Amino acid sequence: MIKVKRSPNPPESLADKKILDDVYRQLDKDFFGKCYLCEQKDFIPISVDHLKSKSKHPDLEYNWSNLFPACRYCNEVKGDNYDDIIDCTLVDAELCMSYRLIMDLIPAVDIQPEINEYQVCRTSELLMKIHDNKNIRSGPTNSRRLVKRIKDEIQNLQRLIIEIKSCDPEDHNEYLRNIKIAISPEVEFAAFKRWYIRDLLIFHPILTGSLYDE
Repeated sequence: MIKVKRSPNPPESLADKKILDDVYRQLDKDFFGKCYLCEQKDFIPISVDHLKSKSKHPDLEYNWSNLFPACRYCNEVKGDNYDDIIDCTLVDAELCMSYRLIMDLIPAVDIQPEINEYQVCRTSELLMKIHDNKNIRSGPTNSRRLVKRIKDEIQNLQRLIIEIKSCDPEDHNEYLRNIKIAISPEVEFAAFKRWYIRDLLIFHPILTGSLYDE
């Protein structure tokens, strides 16, 4: 989960109490084609998640600020039990929580609150449930496949870091640009990759400076 800027104008179909293609298209554009919870792309079918569930907040069913794009897997895990998580269009989830991949024999993730606030803790709890290796469900996405994809992306980032540490000085800026692209908000699993870089900055000053500049 990363912070996203939502388009201010609601899609027209919401005025008619409908969620049509214009809603899906705008959510897909605003959220870089990603599920707002797990950050994977190219998930089919896309579902519209209600941050505040329809069952408990029927008045918000067609409220633009309450609609988020989610893969079916994350939508099912969240259900109507997490109406109290943070709104990532208002709060920077990347600063509120740490996102780390644990490279054990069976890879796992560790998502921890960085601040002791109820909504942040609840969000961390939900994200851990989504990535829990014990939470095996059928379908194209489940926790193990999700964690494996995060592992693959982190390993790709590691290769870029090895290259920049060994590159010729004149090539340094080009490699730095490649890393900045690899951790940009538009990419899959950006929160995990950006936190990986944050942790490395302690040991690799070569990566400091304008790395996070957008």
